[in-house]
Amino acid sequence: MLVSSTAQRDPYGLYVSLDNTRYPGLPSQGQTDWTAGGGATITVGEDRLTLGAAHLSLHQAPGDLDALPTDQPVAYQVDDARLGYAHALGRLTLEPSLDIAAWRFGGATIQGVPASQSYRNRDVIQGGLTIRYEMAPQRDLVLALRGADQLYVATPQGAASPDSRSVAVLARIEQAIDGLWRYRVLAGYERRDFPGGSYRPHGAVVAEADAIFTPGGMTTLTASLVRNIEDAAQEGVAGYTYTGGTLTVDYEWRRDVLLQASAGAQRADLLGGGAQTALRAGISATWLVNRRVRVTGTYGFGDTRATGGGASGLSGSFTRSLGLLTVRLGL
Repeated sequence: MLVSSTAQRDPYGLYVSLDNTRYPGLPSQGQTDWTAGGGATITVGEDRLTLGAAHLSLHQAPGDLDALPTDQPVAYQVDDARLGYAHALGRLTLEPSLDIAAWRFGGATIQGVPASQSYRNRDVIQGGLTIRYEMAPQRDLVLALRGADQLYVATPQGAASPDSRSVAVLARIEQAIDGLWRYRVLAGYERRDFPGGSYRPHGAVVAEADAIFTPGGMTTLTASLVRNIEDAAQEGVAGYTYTGGTLTVDYEWRRDVLLQASAGAQRADLLGGGAQTALRAGISATWLVNRRVRVTGTYGFGDTRATGGGASGLSGSFTRSLGLLTVRLGL
């Protein structure tokens, strides 16, 4: 359910979603996810103040990348609050921001044995400064500076603390070349240090890139690439470098029938050694019954492989084929 204002000045929005997934042959793998959030933009002269907050109640499935070999999906919650202020100086815009998030994980079982996930509970405080310069209409140059502290709140006694502090510098360019092509590239470098000295510092090239090609009014091709540093699910592992790429084709067969096909690859390089790689492919068809009801059928195939001793605590190597029929109701 989405509620939003249509006013150009001081817009706001509220969003609530509920997803219930059931597998007739594997009832223990069923899960219910829901999210709720809201945000608003307040005009202050020529500037903009942005406020937002969200609660996410989700699950990590055993088949996900960097997932533990749990018997059922692991429940977790994220509470997030964001604040940003965009100060306009002609073509130049300065936007400091602050983001605070609390991650909390529920219990799990591995081969019938209870396995607490509280060691993954953490608070993340991230601050940043985005400098945007409009070189031309629909062509911006952006410099982003980010810093984050991750504070683990339930590290077991005697275990190495995974608390970390990271700094990232990224540059971005956005441009619409013509009516057919549009691209966005954000790239830079991130370094993560561990104040407790339990883990070695780690640095990596990080990037986010999208290229969108619309050869006609019915077809859109989107290529995406992501590379960043993530927190690991395994206890005693400081994190991993994630790299993922996806190619998606969307086709509007009819005004009320949308088709999609996608393929991609993912890789997680654990900081302590070992890696996981995954290949994904899928197709879907969505029927827009009316303004409030849509029905989607999807089929996805995934192949995941784990290599190296550092990946021994993950779900390992497996293939998965999954078909879903989803009904979405909007108010």
